[in-house]
Amino acid sequence: FFDSSRQLINGPTNAISIAVLSVTAAIADPGDKINTIIVMSLLIGCIQTAIALLRLGDITKYISHSVIVGFTVGASLLLVIDQMKNLLGKKAMGGVHDHFLMRFWRSMTEGGDVHLYTLWVGLASIALVLGLRWAKQRLHFPLLPELLITVISVSAITALLGLEGVGVVGTIPASLPSFHFPHTEWVFIKEIAPSALAIATLGLLEAIAMAKSIASAKRQQLDLNQQCLSEGLANMGGGFFQCIPGSGSLTRSAINTQAGAITQWSGVFSAVAVAAIVLLFAPLAQYIPKACLAG
Repeated sequence: FFDSSRQLINGPTNAISIAVLSVTAAIADPGDKINTIIVMSLLIGCIQTAIALLRLGDITKYISHSVIVGFTVGASLLLVIDQMKNLLGKKAMGGVHDHFLMRFWRSMTEGGDVHLYTLWVGLASIALVLGLRWAKQRLHFPLLPELLITVISVSAITALLGLEGVGVVGTIPASLPSFHFPHTEWVFIKEIAPSALAIATLGLLEAIAMAKSIASAKRQQLDLNQQCLSEGLANMGGGFFQCIPGSGSLTRSAINTQAGAITQWSGVFSAVAVAAIVLLFAPLAQYIPKACLAG
């Protein structure tokens, strides 16, 4: 509702998730870890909202186009590298304190052999998306949801054939998160504040880079301070509903743009659809193969 970019979609991103992982890696108790993530989301939202209210977001207009291109390419490579293990059916190897590239190398070399069924599922997903997209352009049928058709078709075929060893998303609770005020103490907030500030800054740069990239292609005008405000309100609101910190997502925004989104209402419709799927189809959604999403 508050976003300046018309096609930008928010959510957990690779960069933000990796940063949150590095902050919470040393916490052993799962309950404490989850509470830390929720408090961090709330704190990040407060920091980003304060930046917007102080109109410091306008400073980001000095980020050059080359930086945006580099950031976008870097985020794209991060996605590809991170999803290779799921596409090939290998186990994730390495600890949370290992470098990202070291974890990737270990997963590729020590994560076991390539699982052929998993690879075929991933390649079939890629082929189906490209084929349907080609058909959509040739038939001039812009409303054809090629990505949704691919996920449903590949998931159904994988389940019917009973392909052994193909990893799936797993159990998804058939309920929406309820309002929850996280447990906070001043000493605790003081301890995680520097990390929250760093992640808040990273999140704003990521969202603005994605928004600028889309705006450049679509010839849109952006209000960068409003963009910062929308990120802050999203994370602050999420903090009261047990959410992980988020930012402008490269994957979701690219899919949203390719789907033909025109206004910010596309994000609202997407949120409603996700809520409906969780409430109505959670038992079926658990059968979605990870290789399909990777593809």
